[in-house]
Amino acid sequence: MVIQELRWHKRHGIFLSWASLAVTTICLIALILVASGEIVSLRAVVTACTVAAAGVWTVGLARYRFVSYLNSRGIGLERVAIFGASQAGVELAHRTKDEGLKKGQVLVGIFDNRESRFDEDIEAFGIAGNWDNLADLAAEKHIDHVIICLPFVAQERLNDLMDRILGVSIRVTLVPDDGAVAGKFIELTNMPIRGWRRIAKGALDRIGGGIGLILISPFLLLIGILVKFDSPGPVLFYQDRTGFNDQIFHIVKFRTMYGPGEDGHNMKQAVAGDGRVTRIGRILRRFSIDELPQLINVVKGDMSLVGPRPHTPGDKAVGRFFHEVFHGYAGRHRVKPGITGWAQVHGFRGETDKEEKLISRVQADLYYINNWSLWLDFEILLRTIPAVLKG
Repeated sequence: MVIQELRWHKRHGIFLSWASLAVTTICLIALILVASGEIVSLRAVVTACTVAAAGVWTVGLARYRFVSYLNSRGIGLERVAIFGASQAGVELAHRTKDEGLKKGQVLVGIFDNRESRFDEDIEAFGIAGNWDNLADLAAEKHIDHVIICLPFVAQERLNDLMDRILGVSIRVTLVPDDGAVAGKFIELTNMPIRGWRRIAKGALDRIGGGIGLILISPFLLLIGILVKFDSPGPVLFYQDRTGFNDQIFHIVKFRTMYGPGEDGHNMKQAVAGDGRVTRIGRILRRFSIDELPQLINVVKGDMSLVGPRPHTPGDKAVGRFFHEVFHGYAGRHRVKPGITGWAQVHGFRGETDKEEKLISRVQADLYYINNWSLWLDFEILLRTIPAVLKG
């Protein structure tokens, strides 16, 4: 079954679910009225169910027409890239180009690492680039869905490709062209937060971050004054961190160490009893007050209120890079980093002087990503308060 058919069934499955819910609700109301002694005729029940079903169908049709209208103007389309210039890849490209607009898809191009031995029909599309080019486009949010057309026997090659894109929030589907499953769509990974869920989380971040920044601005001003008079140097500290889709951004914190306020490159991670930490800095770090200016990052869109804590590029645990300690480490970057997270409320924070500490932290982050919901975000925000007060 091709991906367009899967999307069609999913859309109509949602419609049938809502229709069934509406009819069931009306029937339950009718039964309650009958049980309470109210007189409800069978004709009235049938009429109500018919009107409810017709209403749900009308809303579903209107939604479909509206989405189709937006798609016809290039709005809300799923941008699809195909990797593998084989016969299967070219056929899929033709199908996506011809039928994709009706299903909300648009073809970005065909990618391949080879320089020759392509299917003869490839001339109709050309080669848009190799896997590195594709991964860069995905990280820059120019691609939503990657369809890989490779045989199952190319398992090692497939693993190498997936390692390159592991830290990107994107949908990846495998369409093998050999064996009994040839032509079948196999989902390898998907965007952990997408659709209305992504919109809802984004709204919570921007609104919550903006309100929080306004409410605590007097407190931030007071902390800034204390930092300035406690030791020479700037009030704020900027540092490169790895964020969403493996992209680098500048995080902002209150300065808690002596010095002119370096940009954070090649800086050694702070440890317990670190002599570089200022007097006021020890208090700020103990209660995570130095992290509060990151509400600016949240409002800018670099960070979320809740998510995995962002690490500096090239961080190490006991002499080994984080991605060497934990193979799936880059998966943390498939969502925006947060001021607080599931790992932090469980005590997994601070220095990573042992590999076990990093592993526990990453496992907690991946649990959050795989089980995300708005309710989980609210729970983490509430649990952050006692966790911070305990220092």
